[in-house]
Amino acid sequence: GYTGKDIEKIVMDTDFYSLITDPKTRQETSFFNKSVDKYLLTIPLKNGKVSFPSSISTGQRNIYLLKELMKNVSNIDDFSKLPIPFLCVATNIESGEMKVFEKGDLVSSILASSAFPSLLEPVKIGDSIYVDGAMSVNYPSKPLKDKGIDIVIGVDLNQPLTKRDNLNSVISILNQIIDFGIQKETKNQYKYTDINIKPNLTGMTATSYDSKRMILDSGYVEALKYTDILKELPKRNFDRIRSPINPIFSNVYKIDSLVVENAKIYRSNYIRGKMGLKIPSMQTYGSINKMLDKLYATNNYKFLNYDIVQENNSNYLKLYVTEDDTRHFLKIGLHYDEIFKTGLLLNYSAKRLLFQNSNLSLDIVVGDSPRYYFNYFVDNGYIPGVGIYSSAMGFDLKNADNNTLESWKWFRNELYLQSVWKDKFAMGGGLSYDYFESDKNGNDKQDAKFMN
Repeated sequence: GYTGKDIEKIVMDTDFYSLITDPKTRQETSFFNKSVDKYLLTIPLKNGKVSFPSSISTGQRNIYLLKELMKNVSNIDDFSKLPIPFLCVATNIESGEMKVFEKGDLVSSILASSAFPSLLEPVKIGDSIYVDGAMSVNYPSKPLKDKGIDIVIGVDLNQPLTKRDNLNSVISILNQIIDFGIQKETKNQYKYTDINIKPNLTGMTATSYDSKRMILDSGYVEALKYTDILKELPKRNFDRIRSPINPIFSNVYKIDSLVVENAKIYRSNYIRGKMGLKIPSMQTYGSINKMLDKLYATNNYKFLNYDIVQENNSNYLKLYVTEDDTRHFLKIGLHYDEIFKTGLLLNYSAKRLLFQNSNLSLDIVVGDSPRYYFNYFVDNGYIPGVGIYSSAMGFDLKNADNNTLESWKWFRNELYLQSVWKDKFAMGGGLSYDYFESDKNGNDKQDAKFMN
């Protein structure tokens, strides 16, 4: 039910780069991940092999935006009953067939219809997986005519095929091959289109986010050419049910319980703890989005979706989770400081090793001052968890002539209990055993042991 002006404002106010990159803010990152977040490259490992992501973005932040925008029609699952009747198309990635979405979850349907391969993660709906409808029918005029629509107005965003001079990379060649089928099918759909508007978008791509003002203006200029025709079309009066663009407050819901679907690794108590969700409590779509962001920042989930379901005079939060079952990671970084000098940082990390909520991290620094840091911690949230820490390091103190004056070596082992509150504060205590050794010019060797 949004007007054209509303949609224009939404587009201009939205940071599409943030939507696509899915940045995990340090503020929402779990306490353990904050302490080890210092690497340039992370390589996931599954079954002993390097695991590559299937897309640049999971689309998680798109969920937050669309849930907020569609909150006032969240209880409508028949798209023909929306303030402005709606349908969209997606492509079944297994069969290549077009799927027309007319019922179901509106947000999931929109995500599936716009999940451009390699840019956004394919969307699972039911037992099928879908990507952008452009892979089958990019200009779906026929499905509208088949529904008895009298006048079909289409906006064709396809651009001419790329010239040979610009086919200079693997990506450009793959895009050209994809465009062959898209453009052929689009021309086939023209015969089912009564008014075809084709703005000039030369040089624009699906990721030209910095040019969104120019794209909107191009569409406006092209649409003005059809003003006389569009004025002749019949008008329809209807009441729009829509949210204000900048609401002072959102719809408030009392959440009485939590239901989690597809949870195979982490239980609902862990999920509630990481979200900070209290039952019962008053929540808005905005506050739920923030809680999901905390859960997503644990790196234990690929994708999170939700519904607020009303049943028997109560509301429950229904959470759909896609867990990340990757457990092993190799990480690489660089380090420099005045004491240890330069070093290549090699890290092995593992999740759920021995215990369900455990995290293991082993740093080995190769360079001027070789050293290691080992940390294993069972994260039980506010319930105290057990941790083991070990480190060894050594360095030389030198004079201006680069001659070694004194050599130090330090070994530390710890056994501790730690409670984490809201992934921001940690309290705990334990036992520590330290061994310290110093050597001056090869003489006067001293050592000391400490038990704390």
